[in-house]
Amino acid sequence: MRARNHLRVKKGVRIRIGADQPREPRCSWTPTGVTLTVGRWRLTAEDLHRTRSGQTATVSVHYGEELCYREHLNLDRARPRQQFLANFVRICRPPLRPHAQRLTETILIRLGDECRRRPETQVSAMTLRPAQRVLDATPEARVRVLLDDPYLLLKLGRAIMENGWAGDSRIPTLAYVALTSRLLERPMNLTFVATPSAGKNAALDAALALG
Repeated sequence: MRARNHLRVKKGVRIRIGADQPREPRCSWTPTGVTLTVGRWRLTAEDLHRTRSGQTATVSVHYGEELCYREHLNLDRARPRQQFLANFVRICRPPLRPHAQRLTETILIRLGDECRRRPETQVSAMTLRPAQRVLDATPEARVRVLLDDPYLLLKLGRAIMENGWAGDSRIPTLAYVALTSRLLERPMNLTFVATPSAGKNAALDAALALG
C-alpha cells in the first residue's frame, strides 16, 4: 500500500502518512519565462529583465486554474517580495488564505534564482518581423497595440520604477491613469489622503514624469 494511503493510529488519532507532507517546489522553463509549482499553487514569472537593481519579472499566482494575483516586482529585493506576499494574501479569496501560507519569501527567492538560470532567449528574424510591422504602422495602430496589451498597467508600473520610484508602483500608476483621463469626456477625480511626508507629491511627480 502506498504511503499516502497508509493509515496508522497513534494515541487514538488517525494519521494519514504522507498525505499532507509539503512537497518540494518544482521548477520548469517555459517559452516566455519560468514556472514554479508548490502543491496546487503555481507561480509563473514572465517579462523577465535583469537590471542593475536585480531580477525583475511579472509574477502570476494560480491556484489550480484560478488566477489569484499578478504583479511586477524585483525578486532580488526583500521589501518588494514581502509587499507582494502581503498584497496576495489580502486580495485572494478567504477560503484560500490558509493555504496561501505555503507561499513564502523563500519561494520567491527560489523563483528569482530560476529566472537567472534560464538562458536568454535568442531573438530570431521571425520574432523581429511583428515588432517591425508595429514600428512601420500608423500612430493610431501603434496606440491600439498598446491599449490591447493585457500587461499595459504592469509595464507602466515598471517604467515608473525604472525612473526611480522606490515604493508601491500602484500609487503613481493610479495617478497616471487619473491624469490621462483628462483626455476623456468625463475626467476622473483623484485625491491622495495620507499623513504628512508620506509621499503624495512624489507619487504625482512620478506620474507626471511619464507625461
